[in-house]
Amino acid sequence: MIDSCQTLNATNETYELDGNINASDGNASDGVCFTIDAPNVVLDCKNFQINGPGLASDATAVLILNNHDTTHGDNAFVRNCQINGFANGVAVQGANNANISNNAILNPFGDSRPDFPFSNTGGITLDNSDNSLIADNTIDSNSEWSIKLQNSNSNNVLRNHVTHAAIHGIYVVYASNNVVRGNTVWETGWNGQTPVTQSMEIELLYSDGNTIESNNVTDYHAPFCAANSVPNVGCEMTMRGCTTACGIMLLCGSNNQFLTNTVDHFETGIGMVQSHGLGSGCDGSGYPQNYNVIRGNTVTNTYSSAIKVFNANNTIVDANIIPNAYRTGISYTGNAYFGTISGNTVRYAGSLADNMFSGLVLAGAFQNTVAGNTLTNNYMHGLIFSQDNDDNTFSGNTISRNGGIGILLGAGACPFGAFPWIGDCVVERNTFTNDNISYNGFANIVGSLTDSAFYNDPVWGWVRVSGGQDNRFIDGIVQNAGSVPDVYSSGSSSLYFINTLVTRSLETFANHNESNVTVSWYMDVHVQDLNGLAVSSAQVTITNAFGTVVFTGATDASGNIPRQTLPEYFAKGANLNSVYTDYAPYTVAVTNGCAHASASTPFTSSTALTLTLDVNAPVISNVHVIDVTANTVTLGWETSELTNETLEYGLNTAYGSLFTNAAFATGHSVFLNGLSSATPYHYRVNACDVQCNCASASDFTFTTITATGGGGGGGGGGGNPTVVPTVAPTAVPTTVPTAGPTTAPTTTPGGVTPTPTIAPTVAGTLVPTPTLAPGTGLVTAAGPDYGLWGGILLLLILLALLIYWYMRRKKKKD
Repeated sequence: MIDSCQTLNATNETYELDGNINASDGNASDGVCFTIDAPNVVLDCKNFQINGPGLASDATAVLILNNHDTTHGDNAFVRNCQINGFANGVAVQGANNANISNNAILNPFGDSRPDFPFSNTGGITLDNSDNSLIADNTIDSNSEWSIKLQNSNSNNVLRNHVTHAAIHGIYVVYASNNVVRGNTVWETGWNGQTPVTQSMEIELLYSDGNTIESNNVTDYHAPFCAANSVPNVGCEMTMRGCTTACGIMLLCGSNNQFLTNTVDHFETGIGMVQSHGLGSGCDGSGYPQNYNVIRGNTVTNTYSSAIKVFNANNTIVDANIIPNAYRTGISYTGNAYFGTISGNTVRYAGSLADNMFSGLVLAGAFQNTVAGNTLTNNYMHGLIFSQDNDDNTFSGNTISRNGGIGILLGAGACPFGAFPWIGDCVVERNTFTNDNISYNGFANIVGSLTDSAFYNDPVWGWVRVSGGQDNRFIDGIVQNAGSVPDVYSSGSSSLYFINTLVTRSLETFANHNESNVTVSWYMDVHVQDLNGLAVSSAQVTITNAFGTVVFTGATDASGNIPRQTLPEYFAKGANLNSVYTDYAPYTVAVTNGCAHASASTPFTSSTALTLTLDVNAPVISNVHVIDVTANTVTLGWETSELTNETLEYGLNTAYGSLFTNAAFATGHSVFLNGLSSATPYHYRVNACDVQCNCASASDFTFTTITATGGGGGGGGGGGNPTVVPTVAPTAVPTTVPTAGPTTAPTTTPGGVTPTPTIAPTVAGTLVPTPTLAPGTGLVTAAGPDYGLWGGILLLLILLALLIYWYMRRKKKKD
């Protein structure tokens, strides 16, 4: 047990107090009450007090020291102490693995009253100390900082209650890979008497790789400016720093994470800047500020900005909730590149007395992604997007029901010519995708004019842009709630609305012939057959209202062409009038070389067209012999749709003879004559529909009867054949060869090649005749068959004539 100030230098020793100790007691060497100068020392105060001589003394209550470049002071424990009246409560210099926990570093009265002078200069300080733990301490009323990590790495600051520090609640400077988690930090910069400027509840300075997580940071006494004091540099948050009260601030550093903190009642809630003033980056040092993350924080009741990012690259601002910011929810400015602002919710931001603040402000931001944010019910504007913001991508944001303008875009968003270090007021090549920009008070998207009076003019459009080129709004909603214009363009600007609803009749172009708007939509084309199956390699052609072909190409294996983005119209300003060029309606045609289909669309919205192409072959059925004689046969069959007739026949499966009929029908019969008697024949039926789809039946047979009348013929093929679709024949007319069957059929006289048979055109489509097999002749349908019965009749006639002649001659002799 100890009862006075002294040096604790016994290794592996535990020292305990048996009562309160005053700094004048014992040997307080060099203004230090207790010096720990040995490894593995434990100082347990048992909740007794260590009272100092006052702030002016530069005294330290407990000093853990390693100035021997050995293990002196390592693994020290300081716990259960009540400390006040010292310049420093607990200081660790050069020692590692310290554990400072469950201590109370309070005002001179031993409690946490905010209405008395500061008790200590600094609460707990680590200087060149690594792998230490500062946990569950109560630290109140220090004139500079409550907890400070300087040149110290990989330490844990957990669950401390820190209140009423003058400048810094928790201060991390030139320190890396530390974790500050679960601390309560209240009312830094306020001791019940006078606010202190540039106070930070938690500040990181020139520090990398730290995690600031789940801290409760609050300052109900943070000084706010009057609403009519804009601009007032003495009171407001400047673009690069904090002049009054800031919750969590990073001043130069990379790879830090600010996660799930609750920050309430500050000028700036969470800031990431490079200077307290307006000097060059990181106070001119050039210290990098990249790859920091601000995620999942709740920031409320801030005056200037809930979250501020300035001159930082690759920053992620994600999933933060900002329910009430007096001026700006998220400020992302000053040469900020390659960042991501996503999933944040900002409500009730902005002041109706100040037109230049909103839910989200971007100025001097390049190649950033802004996605999935909700900017709603803000008192003035949803998004201000100004001053040299180029090549940014916006997607999936909801910007609606704001009191002012949904998006203030372009030169008009440059307030009073401010922020000259950022660059010109030019907004170019930005893309807005799937954003819901609707039901805002004055307009949805506004730009160009700098006269603040216009911000309260109810005739402003829902989209107003100037001074920006090639900005695109894709897959979004620009929805009008009244008679104000949807689009108001008053400068040299070009806007592209792609798959975004814009009311054409509510577009206004004011006094600038170079302002223009292009409204485009998506067109998807799918080609299928009669069974709903995809048709690949079909040729699709899209033509606009001027007859210009805007696309030609083939369908893929899924029956689709690549999605086309095509303009509905182009509008250009012309002395307060709008000149429109309409490209719709569009005509879409599809063919597979013979079959055709087409459709027309007015194209006033994105369109998905399905065209049905008949590529299905007909079905041939009920192939049969109707009648057969010694020299003739009548054959019949049916088809599932209208087709022509092609019959191949011969003495074997090479066939060799052909019958064609270009007329279309579903019931078919063919009469053939000139056949040899008592002869077996092979035949095959072919059919093509009007869309050039052809089918072929399998081989069938029949046998003619004998010339004497004996024996019946007919037979064949075994029932209905299976239909085998064939490749559509070419539309080249077929030349029929002169050679014929063994029993010569009727051919063109003189053996001259007969005239080609050409199928007639049906519904504008040439129906070709299948190509003949070599050595065939054209068989034509003949008159009646005078076979056996005809011969008998002829003999009877000759006999009658002979009898008549004989009877007359006999009568004449008589």
